[in-house]
Amino acid sequence: VLVAAGTYTGDGNRDLDFNGKNIILLSEEGPDATIIDCQGTLSVPHRGLNFHRGEDTTAVVDGFTFQNGYGQVIYGAPHGGGLLCDSASSPIIRNCYFQNNQASYGGGLCFVKAAAKIENCVIRNNFAQEGAGVFGIIVTGALDLQHCLFYDNEAANMGGAVSVLFSTLNLVNNTVCHNNDSRSGAVIYNVGGFLDIQNSIFAYNLGTGKLISSNNHNLNCDNFYGNTDTTQYTGSFVTTADPLFCDIATDDYHLDSLSTLTSYFPLNECGVQIGALGPGCKNYVDRDGDGIYDEIDNCPDDANPGQEDVNGDGIGDACCCIGVRGNVDCSTEEQPDISDITRLIDYLYLSHNVLCCPDEADCNASGGEPDISDITCLIDHLYLSQKPLTACP
Repeated sequence: VLVAAGTYTGDGNRDLDFNGKNIILLSEEGPDATIIDCQGTLSVPHRGLNFHRGEDTTAVVDGFTFQNGYGQVIYGAPHGGGLLCDSASSPIIRNCYFQNNQASYGGGLCFVKAAAKIENCVIRNNFAQEGAGVFGIIVTGALDLQHCLFYDNEAANMGGAVSVLFSTLNLVNNTVCHNNDSRSGAVIYNVGGFLDIQNSIFAYNLGTGKLISSNNHNLNCDNFYGNTDTTQYTGSFVTTADPLFCDIATDDYHLDSLSTLTSYFPLNECGVQIGALGPGCKNYVDRDGDGIYDEIDNCPDDANPGQEDVNGDGIGDACCCIGVRGNVDCSTEEQPDISDITRLIDYLYLSHNVLCCPDEADCNASGGEPDISDITCLIDHLYLSQKPLTACP
């Protein structure tokens, strides 16, 4: 079902129900241009979507904004302000915004005895008693949240962003910022299940309790910065560096090109993008085409994708040779002299200290490791034939 751009209100345009049909609901122009305004209130509740007839992963919602929903009462309280998924349903929700929705449980999205995969969604400005962004209980299988941005959600009790009970919650490449749990609950709350968090950013979240509350969890390649909870979370490659968002004042949570959380940053030990959004500000110039942007490339004009720098001087091995070969000691004069012969002898036969630039020491341009023939080359150039040295590669 293809939906044209526009803002849709009123009956027939809210409380949408797939009625057990595994169809694809797709907008023509994406969530910025295709808005379902539920106009729900406490006295007249309406939500955007309701899955409750066992729809499976071939039921897909793609490219809508669901806003101003108020969850209808089930199980004795309002659940799912923007979306409710019940009765073993398991749709895929992608490229959607859930904003300004309310419920007691799951202000944005709610899953009860159901599951879903939520991809590339923005979940913002939602409110609930528990699970302001997403709430789940007794999820069938697992609740998967991938490449989603959570910000400015608030829970009165717990789960300022997400609360999932007695279920598995997988958070992969999410950015979770400026969410708040007003009491002692957590921004991410999981009890009686398993919590797996990978490649995600948690920054500037508020609350009086722990940021993450779970007695069974795994963290891998995650970043924690500027949260009121200063707990030192442990896991594989957990970092506390400033993520360098482009402009948090305008809710731009893309990363600056100098952020250590980008996949191309040499010191990013994970080697993958961390967070939901990649680089989005500054001028991304890569003159040598090696995948390392010039601002952090130790050889911006010479391809050096591995950023090798054998002596750690900040100048990559691919571009340390300047002019002609022979400046073995990397002196500022850049002209070979007796000290370069001495340095090469020291490297080969005495201290074996690492050379500052192996290409400079490869005087005869053999392309191999420096050896005695390079000493002979330097002596010949300086004291015998004065034959010009070979240019740097």
